[in-house]
Amino acid sequence: MLVDPDIQEDDVKAFEARLQKSIDNLRPYSARWRLFLMLVSILTILCAYLWLTDPDTVNTSLYTSLRAHPVFFISSCTLILLFTVGVHKRVVAPSILVQRLRICLADFGYSITENGTLINKGN
Repeated sequence: MLVDPDIQEDDVKAFEARLQKSIDNLRPYSARWRLFLMLVSILTILCAYLWLTDPDTVNTSLYTSLRAHPVFFISSCTLILLFTVGVHKRVVAPSILVQRLRICLADFGYSITENGTLINKGN
């Protein structure tokens, strides 16, 4: 059964538009997670520096030292929790989607750019 080339071209264009829309919808989502992860990381690094340069840290127990630096403790726990729940995957979600689409589309003679544009590699 042969498909009319005009219909096939319209289907490919509609598919490409849907791919671009899906990738564009992921970008703000991943940008928010990237910003949040970056802020928590910077806060943790700064607080770790303050914690390690505190002269009382050497003379006190770990528990007492962490109680004296609650921002470091909370930011460290938050950073660990973020990586545990997979925020690092959400940051690169558009790239993961494009990579998986390239694998799937290779069987049909297509590839895809980072912004969702289809590339016909020919048969």
